[in-house]
Amino acid sequence: MNIIEVNPIGTKFDKNNVFLGTLISPMTGNDIKEFCEQKKPGSVEEIVAEGFSESLFDKLGEIGGMESEEFDIFYKTEEGYTRYFNDGSDTCRGDGTDGKGIIQNLVSAWDYFNEDDIEECLLENNEWILGCHRAEPLDKYNEDYNLSK
Repeated sequence: MNIIEVNPIGTKFDKNNVFLGTLISPMTGNDIKEFCEQKKPGSVEEIVAEGFSESLFDKLGEIGGMESEEFDIFYKTEEGYTRYFNDGSDTCRGDGTDGKGIIQNLVSAWDYFNEDDIEECLLENNEWILGCHRAEPLDKYNEDYNLSK
């Protein structure tokens, strides 16, 4: 989706509510299939060819224990924490009670970013999102909080 307007941070979004965090969320059967295909293209077909049903992935998702870990910029509101994508946003409570996962390692975005790095962007669908044009601060956050485990 195209961006039609850009404002400096603090115009529509409260700077004090911008955080970096790591979302730990349970993987569904489809997530597990996608993960296998990313690691080794054709692996799902190989597994099925070995005699396993594709429903195996759904069963693994139901059993649980497999999680995805995504680090990102979050905006805190009364509803929870919102992540922004090129086509819109997604809000989760951050405590796992909504089934979307738990946010860990929350820190102020300003510990890693300068105010010029994060912008408020208006999409074609009239939704405002946060955007950043530098990945290095987010990668440094990931290194500090997730890769050092």
